[in-house]
Amino acid sequence: MNRIIFSFLMIGLALTSCDVKINKQADKRKIQEFEKRISLDPYNVSDSVANALIKEYFLFAAKFPQDTISAEYLFRAGDIKRGLGFGEDAVKIYDDILVDYPNYSKTPIVIFAQGYIYMSELKMGFKAEQKFNEFILKYPNHPLVEDAKALISTIGMSDEELMDFLKKKNPDNE
Repeated sequence: MNRIIFSFLMIGLALTSCDVKINKQADKRKIQEFEKRISLDPYNVSDSVANALIKEYFLFAAKFPQDTISAEYLFRAGDIKRGLGFGEDAVKIYDDILVDYPNYSKTPIVIFAQGYIYMSELKMGFKAEQKFNEFILKYPNHPLVEDAKALISTIGMSDEELMDFLKKKNPDNE
C-alpha cells in the first residue's frame, strides 16, 4: 500500500515538475518577445511596452526566485526604470537584488549604478558617496574603482564647477 501511495506521489511530482518547466519556458518566451520589440527600435519604446516588460520580469522573479536568470531580469527592470526617469524605483530594485541575490555576478555594477543614480538623478550626494565608497571598499580591484573615485570628487559641484574640473583634467579637449 505504501508503495502505491509513494508511486502516485512521485508521478504527481514529476507531472508538476513538467508543468513548472513548461510555464517557465512560456514566461521566458514572453519576456523575449517584449525584449525583441524593444530591441527593434530602442530609441522609440513606448512606456506601456517598457512597463509590460518590467511587469514580466517581476512576475518571473516572483515565480522562480531560485532561477539564476531572475537576478538578471530584475537588473534589467532596474535599468529600464532608470531609463524611464524613475531613479528612485531603480535604486529600490537594485536594493532587492543586493538582498535577494548577494552572489549575483553584476553585484559590483548594481552598487556602482546606485551611487550614480543617487548622484546624477536624485541629487543625493551623501547617499551617492556612501554607495561609491561601499563599491570601492568591496571591490578595490574592479575596473570602475577609478571612476567611482572621480565621481566622488565631483559630488556637489555645480555645472560650471564641473566643467572647470573637467577642463583641468583634460586641457587638450578645450
